[in-house]
Amino acid sequence: MNHRILIITYYWPPSGGAGVQRWLKFTKYLPEFGVKPYVLTVKNPTYPFLDESLSEDVPEEAVVERSLSLEPFALYGFLTGKSAGEVGSPVTGLKGEGQSLMTRLSQWIRANVFIPDARRGWVPFSRRKARKMVREHGIDTVITTGPPHSVHFIGHHLQKKTGVRWIADLRDPWVDVHYNLYLPRMRWATRLDRRYERRTLQAADEAIVVSNSMADQFRKLDDRPYHVITNGYDPQDFPKDPVDQEEVFTLRYVGKLGETVIPYGLIKALSRIESRTPFKVEFIGNVHDKLPELVRSHGLEDRVTFKPYMPMKQANHQLCKAHVLLLILPDTPGNELILSGKLFNYIGAGRPILMIGPTKGDAARIIDEYGFGNCFEHSDSGALQQWFDQKLADFTEAGNEAFPGTHAYASPEKFSRKELTNELIKLLQQADQ
Repeated sequence: MNHRILIITYYWPPSGGAGVQRWLKFTKYLPEFGVKPYVLTVKNPTYPFLDESLSEDVPEEAVVERSLSLEPFALYGFLTGKSAGEVGSPVTGLKGEGQSLMTRLSQWIRANVFIPDARRGWVPFSRRKARKMVREHGIDTVITTGPPHSVHFIGHHLQKKTGVRWIADLRDPWVDVHYNLYLPRMRWATRLDRRYERRTLQAADEAIVVSNSMADQFRKLDDRPYHVITNGYDPQDFPKDPVDQEEVFTLRYVGKLGETVIPYGLIKALSRIESRTPFKVEFIGNVHDKLPELVRSHGLEDRVTFKPYMPMKQANHQLCKAHVLLLILPDTPGNELILSGKLFNYIGAGRPILMIGPTKGDAARIIDEYGFGNCFEHSDSGALQQWFDQKLADFTEAGNEAFPGTHAYASPEKFSRKELTNELIKLLQQADQ
C-alpha cells in the first residue's frame, strides 16, 4: 500500500451514534484505494451510546491501538445525579432552569475549566502513543477529527515533533458550535478557546470541513484553503431490496434529540390535526425529557411515541419502513451551518424527508436541489399543519403508493461513503504533489 495514515479519533466502536461513523467508514474503504489505515483511539472512553455491531466495519487491514484518558465524566455524573454515559454528550442539560446549585456549578466547571472540551485528559497519553506509532509504522500522514476538538492538539504536537503531515478534520464548528451558546462560559474562557481554534486552523497542513458554510465561517478566522468533504451513507447499511411500509402513515426520527432540537412548532401543528386518518410520529433514540412532557401537554400520547436507542442497522431498517423521515436541526443562531450526518443516513434510506430548521441553510439546499423532501422553519406551525394534512390526504387516497421514495432506493453516488473516500484520496494525492 502506498500510504500509511494515522487516524486519531475519540469516537470508535463500540461507540454508537453519528460521531463514530465518518472515520469508521473512511477506514473501511481506504484499503480499496491502496491506503493502510492505522487508528489511535481511547482505551477507557465515556460514550453516550454503544453499538457493538459497528465493529463489523473495521477492515482487517486496519491496525487499531488505544491509549488511556483521564475522564471527568464519572465525577460529573455523580455530582449531577446522572450516569457517565448520560453526561458524555455536550448537549446534556444546556439550560439551568430548575437545576440544583451543584448541577449548575458542575456545568460551570465543565464550560470554563475543560477547554476546549472535557476530553482533553486524553491528550497527554495519546501524544506519547501516537509518536510511537508514527515511528514504528512509518506513518506519513496524521488525521485528527473533532469534536472533541482537543484531539487536534495531538496532531499539532506530532507535526512539530516528527515532521509528519497533519490534516485536521472538523466535523462541527468549534467555538461557535450551537451548544456553546447555552453553556455558562466566561469571556476569558471563550477567548482562550478561540485562540486554540485559530492556532489549529493556522498550523494544520490541510483542513477538512463538512459543509461550504462551515468553510466560510472558518475563513473569517484564517483565510486558508478548506476542503469540503460531506458526511455520507453506506449502501451496505441498508436493506438491498425495498421493504414494506408501515400500515399507518408514519413520520419517524432516529437519533438523540437535545433541548435545542425540540420541535415545538411541529407538536403544535400535530395538536391541531383533526383527521380521522390514523398516523404516528415516532422518535427512536434518547430524547430530552421536555419532549415527552410537551407531547403529553398537547394530548398526543397516542400519536407521538418514543423508543430507546437502536443499533445502526436495526434503526436503518426502521427508517426504510417509514413514509417520511423527520430531520430537526437546532433552533439556535448559526443553525444554517449545520449539515447533520443524519441527513445523509436518511438519504441512504431513500424515504422522503421533512426537515425542520433553517430553510436557507446547507441542509435545506441539498434537500431542495435533489428533491429529497420539504423544509420548514421551527416557527412555521401553520405550514407544517398544512403539509401534514396534505400527506394524510395523499395516504387516504393512495396508501403506500403515495410515498414511493425520493429515488427508489438508488441514492446519489456522490454521497456514498466509498465515493467520499475517493475524495479523501484525491486530497492525499494532491498533498503529495
